[in-house]
Amino acid sequence: MDGTRRVILNLAQHYSPRRLMMLIGVCLAVCITWVMLSYLTGRDDLAADKKPGSAIELTIAGGRFVIPANLIRFADQKHDGLAERVDLALLWPTLSGRDADTSKKFVDPNGASNVIHLSITADAATVDSTGRLATVYARYFTGPAQPAPAGLVARKLVAGSAFEGEIVYFESGATQPFVARCYPRQPLLPPTCIRDVNIGGVLTYQYRFHQDLLADWQALNASIRSLVGDFRTP
Repeated sequence: MDGTRRVILNLAQHYSPRRLMMLIGVCLAVCITWVMLSYLTGRDDLAADKKPGSAIELTIAGGRFVIPANLIRFADQKHDGLAERVDLALLWPTLSGRDADTSKKFVDPNGASNVIHLSITADAATVDSTGRLATVYARYFTGPAQPAPAGLVARKLVAGSAFEGEIVYFESGATQPFVARCYPRQPLLPPTCIRDVNIGGVLTYQYRFHQDLLADWQALNASIRSLVGDFRTP
């Protein structure tokens, strides 16, 4: 603490308050960008699994899951027992995990268009992406509907809202439509889409994927649903 205070006092002696606030702002922006980059592109913990081919048994919100260890992103989640969430990284279309031959594909943001990040969580918000289409997103649509890949419809979300700059892609006319919210391309960040699905009670899975994969949304959605089902045990 004393060292931090000395640094701040030293900076205050050399910079005006306005300049000092600008420096602090730049540092905060860099930190936020790094966190977002880690979250969206997945700078995973690359610690090797001690037992290749091993599986982890987890209980999340009362649901039991058995998951191959090399699918789990972070070393501190690779243990049996109770958990609030588990975060996975998968290669599309095989939905395989990291190994010696593929590890670079999981950490290169420029080549990560076929990496999917899947999280299974205990989430009290039981309204998922499909449910939010009519109850939330539709209230913020602006401009006309636009055709999108593979029969989807795209709607922009209004400026000035919490969703400013984002686009919702959805399956028109379906009773339980595919719905994904997508962020536009930004410096250092690829265009990323997010979809979450409630699977009973407070259990939800969310997957994040490169916007290019919307062209294969039907296979993507079915494969992720099937995979999560395979993880679950009685």
